[in-house]
Amino acid sequence: MGREAARVTSRPASGYSPRMLRPTAVARSALSLSVALAVAILAAHPAAGQLRAPDMSSMDRYVFGILSRGASWTPERTPRTDSIQVGHMANIRRMAALGALIGAGPFQGDGAMRGVFIFRDLPPDSIRKLCADDPAIRSGRLALELHPWMAPAGIGDAYRERAKQRPDKPDSMIAMPLVFLRAGKRSAAIDSTRRVALQRQHLDGIMGMLLSGELLSAGPFLDRGEIAGIGVFSTDSASAAARFENDPLVRAGELSVDTRVWWAAWGVIPPRPTVRLAQP
Repeated sequence: MGREAARVTSRPASGYSPRMLRPTAVARSALSLSVALAVAILAAHPAAGQLRAPDMSSMDRYVFGILSRGASWTPERTPRTDSIQVGHMANIRRMAALGALIGAGPFQGDGAMRGVFIFRDLPPDSIRKLCADDPAIRSGRLALELHPWMAPAGIGDAYRERAKQRPDKPDSMIAMPLVFLRAGKRSAAIDSTRRVALQRQHLDGIMGMLLSGELLSAGPFLDRGEIAGIGVFSTDSASAAARFENDPLVRAGELSVDTRVWWAAWGVIPPRPTVRLAQP
């Protein structure tokens, strides 16, 4: 991916029905119920202290896409790879024009993980149809994995507002530390009481960083895979890694930290906190 991000507009592109881009009410209801249940279980646990939980009206559901090197990846730059890149960027702009894609950008460096797509809460099949027109994915040069993601509301809002007011101004790309929290390799079993206590401390720490603005966005992947969730920081990458390395679940070996530098247009991730605390 190049260091570009497409402007999001409401103008539809041809070939896609707006119906296929609508979030499902069932998915939203299931999300609210599952998160509310998890918060209720943690809050009811007899561990000391009040659980700081998010007000669910200040949270939203997205689909987080991770682009990695595909089976046909090659490091060489050729007329063919240049053509694929041009088509890749054109499809990014098309998905943004549909209102489906609200954030995109590459990872710094030359690692296997290449970049990020952030979509609205859409059915995975609809997203895959949109991405099927991407020559980088169609050719196998890039591979895309999708994860349902819950995070503070407002992703993409500041970017769209700036683009609307100054459509002639180029995107301002900024580098942000993005931390993946992956499944850890714990050295010893942890009983359920201890795990719930650690989870409470973990959530409390994340809420504190979100409210202070140190964390610009953070939340879990809801598919319960190897990646538990992510955080996007406003600090430098070393400080971001250190903050999560001191997380109680990381110290206990339940989670591990994988830090990348992600380039995205200003305003894709809200520059100010949007999450609110749930009232007791």
